[in-house]
Amino acid sequence: MTSDAYDDESAADWHSTARVFILSAALAKYRTGRRSCLSVFDEPNQCLAPNHPFYRPNSTPIYVPGRPSALEISLLEILSRVYGDELLSSPVLGAVLRLIAHSGGLVVLRRVLWGEHAADGALAIALMRCAAELKQVSIAYEKELLSDAIVVLARF
Repeated sequence: MTSDAYDDESAADWHSTARVFILSAALAKYRTGRRSCLSVFDEPNQCLAPNHPFYRPNSTPIYVPGRPSALEISLLEILSRVYGDELLSSPVLGAVLRLIAHSGGLVVLRRVLWGEHAADGALAIALMRCAAELKQVSIAYEKELLSDAIVVLARF
């Protein structure tokens, strides 16, 4: 490995880390109703509109804490590493970020991996480039992903 290659790799890692830091701070501001200073979060939220491909009616309210969880930081790291600056400029990826902010990373990961609705398929297709990394995250956070199933199975 040459010195130039190492410098390029280090710069890419630094940019990705900075992007994750900025996104996590913006996500926390968005969730608490403050202006995030990122158009991804501050523009009107179209991913929750019935005509958006990612829209899925949700019958149960979801509690999403103000600060991003470790799972959500992991998702932001993956998205930042795989998509780079496209993450902040692509309308499709912007909708994914707003969906994480609104529904939580756990719900989004469940939808991508085990979706039952057509909107979940559209979401999985949008994130196809990072499918392998998302599967690795699902292994790391298996207890959280399967928490509902564990509660149901405990009744039997």
